Amino acid sequence: MILGLSSTDLALIVMIILGGVTPFFYFRGERINISKMKAFSKELQEKLNPKDQLYKMLGTLVGFEAVFELKRDHLNKAEAVLILLPRHSVIYYPFSKLTSKSDKFIFKAMYNENLRISPSAIERKKKFCENSKIILINGIKYHACGKDANKLLELISGIDRRMNLVRISYKDKLLFLEFFTNKEEVVKVAIDIMNKAKEMYLPYT
Repeated sequence: MILGLSSTDLALIVMIILGGVTPFFYFRGERINISKMKAFSKELQEKLNPKDQLYKMLGTLVGFEAVFELKRDHLNKAEAVLILLPRHSVIYYPFSKLTSKSDKFIFKAMYNENLRISPSAIERKKKFCENSKIILINGIKYHACGKDANKLLELISGIDRRMNLVRISYKDKLLFLEFFTNKEEVVKVAIDIMNKAKEMYLPYT
């Protein structure tokens, strides 16, 4: 018993507080996440100028998957995944903040022929890599593997630390990029890397 209140009284007070906070939390989080999804979608469409596109929503207000048909400049298609923290949920948001910590943007570029890059990866957490070596990028430790990891490093040279690159890898005509950020500027960064890879490492160059 606290201050003469029974456990039932305390539970009722907590429910009243949550009842007042939840709508504010929901609408504020909804506004932020919808704004982010619109901003990312606009950037992707403007920067890629696709022939066709298909979007699929992820759950409720937590992002989307998108496929863009390009069919030009040695590029078949691109895929993007935006995963946002559940800012609209007063219950799940604190847990997501503790586990995921950040919003996530994934970008995949599919070329119509193999780049002159053998299967290689640079990643913050060791998932793809075996027999990796430790390198520093912007003072942050990464695992690098594959004999052409230096080419991937060249592709991300000069990348802004705020973009929070988590992984870049290449295998079988697929360039994979993952970032922990909700800054829509990362779309341009990802597309610039995609084009840089094409210009530097297509066989005809």
